[in-house]
Amino acid sequence: MVERHAYKIGRYLLDTLTSGMYDNPLCIYREYIQNSADAIDAASRACAIPRSSYEIRITIEPREHRIEISDNGFGLAAEAAERILVSVGDSDKFGNRERGFRGIGRLGGVAYCESLRFRAKAAGEKKETVSRWDCQRIKQLLSPSNRPARSLTLQDLIEECVDVERQDPNCRVDESYFKVELENVRCVKNVLLDARAVSHYLSQVAPVPFDNMRFSYGDGLHDWLNKVVPNYSVYRVYLNGEEILKPYSQTVTVRKGQTDEITDVVKFDITDQEGKAIAHGWRGIRRMNLAQLSAEDGVDGIRIRVGNILLGDKSLLDGTFQEARFNKYNVGEIHVVDPGLVPNARRDNFEDGDLKSAFFTSVERDLAVPLRKTIRDGSKKNAARRPIKHADEAILLVNNQSKKGFVSEGHKKEAIKDLRGVRSELEGLQKKRNTDEEIKDEAGKRLGKIDDLVNTLEECKPDITAMLAGNFSRTERGIIQMVLEKVYEIYPKVTDRVRLIEKVLAAIGRKR
Repeated sequence: MVERHAYKIGRYLLDTLTSGMYDNPLCIYREYIQNSADAIDAASRACAIPRSSYEIRITIEPREHRIEISDNGFGLAAEAAERILVSVGDSDKFGNRERGFRGIGRLGGVAYCESLRFRAKAAGEKKETVSRWDCQRIKQLLSPSNRPARSLTLQDLIEECVDVERQDPNCRVDESYFKVELENVRCVKNVLLDARAVSHYLSQVAPVPFDNMRFSYGDGLHDWLNKVVPNYSVYRVYLNGEEILKPYSQTVTVRKGQTDEITDVVKFDITDQEGKAIAHGWRGIRRMNLAQLSAEDGVDGIRIRVGNILLGDKSLLDGTFQEARFNKYNVGEIHVVDPGLVPNARRDNFEDGDLKSAFFTSVERDLAVPLRKTIRDGSKKNAARRPIKHADEAILLVNNQSKKGFVSEGHKKEAIKDLRGVRSELEGLQKKRNTDEEIKDEAGKRLGKIDDLVNTLEECKPDITAMLAGNFSRTERGIIQMVLEKVYEIYPKVTDRVRLIEKVLAAIGRKR
């Protein structure tokens, strides 16, 4: 039998569980809000008080480099507080019911501040428990160049850098709470202290309500999710006094200056190999659906939520689409209901297993493939409608110019030439075998408008001097017309020559 040697848990494990755990510093907000949500659930169950009576408050003070995150949930009883607040990877929570259950999330702040303080109090207790982590000292001891610290175990590190004490709280005896205080916060670009960035992040990640003022489907979706998702809840989260709400809206941004509308929502199920629902989802139906959604709104892509908290990021489902960009055409959420789908420690995906494979297989088969076809069909339809769009633009342009008058016969002939070019596009569209009848009918209507407009133009006489204000004699108008015709003829490469001539006419009229 092999002799068992002494072993130790080295100090670097703490580095892995803090700075090595998350790619995005903002994830620490998710971890603390996740713990607050569990505390509020526990208080709501114990006191039979609705969740709407509880709140999570975040205060960011950029100048002081300070952050506080607090909730008025269940708190911690003094007898258990020290063990819980100092332990690493030890939790009394149950994974199937509560969101945070590994006992490591609260350590996320260690990597981004010089001092991390936890304050906890249970209702009915006269003292609060305060656990202070000296993060500056922790970083010194974790430095590879610190030779004397190499023999330290994880327990040695915690005993040296963490202290716990009881203090008199500044509150009533019947109050309960949990507070996280980060002092001298430092991170890349100070993103943790950027209230706008934090608000944008939390609106997408945190278990907050829909904004019913901006998204009319929010109420209905909330009621439905509350019925079909066992651990679905929403919480009142405030950042510097302003409530955080999900970013979904009727109007979505497509490109700079362009928007689209959500006209309806549809619900769907994600199933396992036996056809049992393991998640429920919803997605928005867009009016046009002609381009990817802009990232600035925070709604691009269908997202996965567990306990109404975002899993991973907006790109987690990209791999189920033939091309990742297709996910960015969509708006929606998938809420997990099967307890076998467990978030991994980083909460950037599920733990591996057959159920995870079944989940992503169902998403690809039942959602991604049909949506890809819908997007491609829409793109083809949009391409087929392009000649109609060109025709509408040409008709509008020539109509407007006809009302103002043409500079010369050449100007009028160019307009007619443009209309006939568009007419050829429409005829080509009608001859294509795969063109929808609806589009052919629309093309036919434009053909009729173009023919009528060409007939009108051929009979009219060019006379842009009709735009002139004031009293001009026939001779004066004739001279002005002749001069402008020469301008039009001499400067054929000037893109906006007609507009230039119209400005000249307006100036002549004002001088009269």
